[in-house]
Amino acid sequence: MPAAVLTPRVRMMAICDRVTESKSEIGVFNLRGVRQSIAAHTFPYVPRSLWLFLVLSSPRPGEFPGYVRVLQERTDKAVFFAHLARPAFGADGGWLASITALRCRFPEAGLYTVQAWFFQAQGNDILKGEMPFVIEAEESQP
Repeated sequence: MPAAVLTPRVRMMAICDRVTESKSEIGVFNLRGVRQSIAAHTFPYVPRSLWLFLVLSSPRPGEFPGYVRVLQERTDKAVFFAHLARPAFGADGGWLASITALRCRFPEAGLYTVQAWFFQAQGNDILKGEMPFVIEAEESQP
């Protein structure tokens, strides 16, 4: 079986200002400030609060260690790396949410790519999700 089939699927990726789980319903999340870009006055820019929300699915049980990388497109260099909270699927697999703080330091305005990867026991890690994210230079007002 190909390695890509053995890892969870990324069903949804969202970059948000805040993610909170509902206090009244299990498995319900409130996403605030879902965004595809952000404007910055100065560089390097460190956002106060930025979160990656993932919805994962797996047809099989188990724990699947993974990580998030943020790449600067112009240089193809990683500006951020963090391990995912280790997703653990029950006996029949299923769906689950994963939340990761993006404590990035963006060196300049431009296009960045947020990626979700999973480790493999043998072979290369598997890229399972990616999305573009733009850091815009906000012009200062006189």
